[in-house]
Amino acid sequence: EKSILGKDKDALLKDLEIKLRRSEKEANAREDSLRHEVAELRKRWQESVRRADALSMDLQQSSAPLMRQLESTERQSRARSAAWAELESKLRSDLEENVIQNEQLRKERYDLDAELKQLNRSIQNKEVELTNAQTSITELNESLQNITVEYDNAMAELEKTKSEFSSLQSFT
Repeated sequence: EKSILGKDKDALLKDLEIKLRRSEKEANAREDSLRHEVAELRKRWQESVRRADALSMDLQQSSAPLMRQLESTERQSRARSAAWAELESKLRSDLEENVIQNEQLRKERYDLDAELKQLNRSIQNKEVELTNAQTSITELNESLQNITVEYDNAMAELEKTKSEFSSLQSFT
């Protein structure tokens, strides 16, 4: 039973460590992917802003269709900015969730480590109790054997005495 508990404990620890490592790897991979995407979006946004600035300089020389085109580009830039802000908000939210989940996993691991230590102490105490019980059983078995030998000797002596008594009675 002790080895089964030990194996179960080891298996549980291994599973939890694997899950923790997997979660950390997944969180790191997602974070890297999101950072890369954010960097790409920033570059695109900056390019759009630069184009809008260039168009605004040419605006004085442009005609009405160019003005409409500039307004359209500005709307796109605002839409991209709004999309960027939304994406950034989502990324921050995801990151916060991952940090919270990581902290929860660390706390669970700490709790499991504490429980494991307590179980190990309990197992050690039970082993000491078992050793003491086995020693007591051995001592009781030895005492029982000694009493059995004494009993057998006493019974033999009784039989011998009865036999002698019967012999003496037959002479009288």
